[in-house]
Amino acid sequence: MSSEFAVFFTPYVPWGGIAALSSQRRCSVTPEATLRSPVVYPRPLPHLREDADEVPGAGGTWGIWSEERRLATVTVERHDGGGPPLLGVRIVQPLQCSSEDARQIVAGVISHARELQVRHVDLDTIDPLVRHEARLAGFDGPLRQPLRGNLEILLGPSPGGPATTEPEALAREVGRLAGVQVTVRPAGGWLAKLARGAVAGFGDMVNLVAQGGGGGGDFTLAVPHRVDVLPESLALAVDTLLGIRRRFGRAIDHLRLVSFDHASHGLKVGSYAGQAQTNVGIIHLNASYARAAELEEQRRPHPVLGPEYRFSGSTIPPYSTLERTAAHEAWHQIEGAFEARVYKRSIEMRRRLGAHFGVETLEHAILGRKPDAPPAWKAAQARLVQEVSNYGGTLPGEATAEMFKDWWCPIVPASPAVRLFGQLVEEYFPPPD
Repeated sequence: MSSEFAVFFTPYVPWGGIAALSSQRRCSVTPEATLRSPVVYPRPLPHLREDADEVPGAGGTWGIWSEERRLATVTVERHDGGGPPLLGVRIVQPLQCSSEDARQIVAGVISHARELQVRHVDLDTIDPLVRHEARLAGFDGPLRQPLRGNLEILLGPSPGGPATTEPEALAREVGRLAGVQVTVRPAGGWLAKLARGAVAGFGDMVNLVAQGGGGGGDFTLAVPHRVDVLPESLALAVDTLLGIRRRFGRAIDHLRLVSFDHASHGLKVGSYAGQAQTNVGIIHLNASYARAAELEEQRRPHPVLGPEYRFSGSTIPPYSTLERTAAHEAWHQIEGAFEARVYKRSIEMRRRLGAHFGVETLEHAILGRKPDAPPAWKAAQARLVQEVSNYGGTLPGEATAEMFKDWWCPIVPASPAVRLFGQLVEEYFPPPD
């Protein structure tokens, strides 16, 4: 058995595609032996089935099925030239599955690979629940890259991925994936737990200290101590924020704590993806990014905001919603320090952004939302929303944070506003020596 079977789950990409990752945003890991926990697959196993043109114009469309229920729609391409046969599968629609669906999708891929009698399976997806279930099944691989599984291990008597229930094991796995040293900081006694419960919504938290090195500095990652924690999501947060700290140095060296919690009502009910406390150097990220059960809950129709509600931080492969949200909140920290240290230059930067939209300052583009705004301001508002986002049109700080998010987690082609913003960032925030 020398063939390979590759499966690619890639949601639809707006703006035309994805830019290559820069070296500072990559991580490289080497698979190694880890603690394993049993994985129980459903019976009968899900399977891949070719469609009879159920998706018009898609071509080569397949479905992953569990009995008569479709779990995912994919397109399939087989490559036989120049090496072992390779099968690529691409999801037609963005994936918003439950943990059980994710488990069955992984089982279906493994089942199909077994039918083809291949040795390795490459599974490419940015969906955190599918990647989590794949790692539990025995797949491994770097952040933002396909996961590879050896079929002998996947079908062996004790399949399973890293067991990260204990804080020390969680720290090792997060550090392994992020490519940095991560240690556990004592959480304190019952008084500290009581205080955390009042502030963060979770009393029992694990404090992981990410030791950046290379100019990144250390910061603490606080996450609920639960069995369904997602180590790879934590590693993505560490990798993203350490990369930003290395690039921006003193402008964000005040960031000390990134907490996955319910520190506000908006975070608890799911209407906020994240919040930044710029005066104390804290970023709050919605706890659903770190926990499978809460992420699954967030994927259900929102009882107040409706079935179409989604976090503002959209998923743009190869970047997850978590990475883009972390970058958004990091800019709030950078801009807050920028305004405090050199307020005049921050105003100058907003004026130059405003000029791009045909108004005197960025604030005028924001005020264009008002019914009685001058026509030039309304036109600037419309262009801001088109080139950045609806959320970016609400406040000046949200506009720049949305631009930073699209600049740090780039998509191709970048909008004109994002390209200008990137040029201004390089000018006002030159890389540290």
